[in-house]
Amino acid sequence: IELLVHVAARAGGLAGLRNRCAGRDVILIANHRTRIDWMFLWGLCLILGRLGSMKIVLKDSLKTVPGFGWAMQCFGFVFLSRSNRD
Repeated sequence: IELLVHVAARAGGLAGLRNRCAGRDVILIANHRTRIDWMFLWGLCLILGRLGSMKIVLKDSLKTVPGFGWAMQCFGFVFLSRSNRD
């Protein structure tokens, strides 16, 4: 995973990233450049020791996907609705 995350060596690599994130809240954003970008984020959170506190934000329509929607709700994922602007 360390080779796939592409953390710049001059920034201290994953050890430097771990030190910078220690004791802080972190927001990681994936822009769906690949179909498996969420796997890289899970791996990164695992390496940083943040897997237990990770929250994922999804579009609201995914809540109704049979099986997966229920599981995502159980894991505390956050669902956003763009149609409700109030």
